[in-house]
Amino acid sequence: MPSGPDRRLPSDRLLTVLTCPLCASVLIRADGALRCAGRHTFDVARQGYVSLLTGHRRAASADSADMVRCRASFLRSGHYDPLADALAELATELAPPDATVLDAGAGTGHYLAAVLDALPGAMGLGLDSSAHALRAAARAHPRGRPPAGTSGSRGPCAPAAPTSC
Repeated sequence: MPSGPDRRLPSDRLLTVLTCPLCASVLIRADGALRCAGRHTFDVARQGYVSLLTGHRRAASADSADMVRCRASFLRSGHYDPLADALAELATELAPPDATVLDAGAGTGHYLAAVLDALPGAMGLGLDSSAHALRAAARAHPRGRPPAGTSGSRGPCAPAAPTSC
């Protein structure tokens, strides 16, 4: 993943469904970060995710690096492939091919990647409170980046977001 100004920023499509978790304003790209009209700024990590956690706190129940590594290994072994396949099939029945797909609690991005594979024109947005999980999810699928971490009562999706979000 490139660093500095070449870091991958959210696509215009994903920015249409993201809002500032502090004031609900629209987020725009600005100098390797996302910024709102209220001047709240959220940096894009070099791994390709944007943390929308507010304040100087960590999520209390966020997964550790070891937990994410173990989960990724378990999922790669195929134990939950029938679930991933069912989600992908359901997505093709219910979502338009160019949907914006939201995975709340995205973890490693395993299920979001399966859905995006089934919807070739779709974009994915993964939310998780664990930076370790977001790093894994940022690599799970090219159209699923960048996932965003969030906490609190105000989520990062716009109220008028498409029904697939």
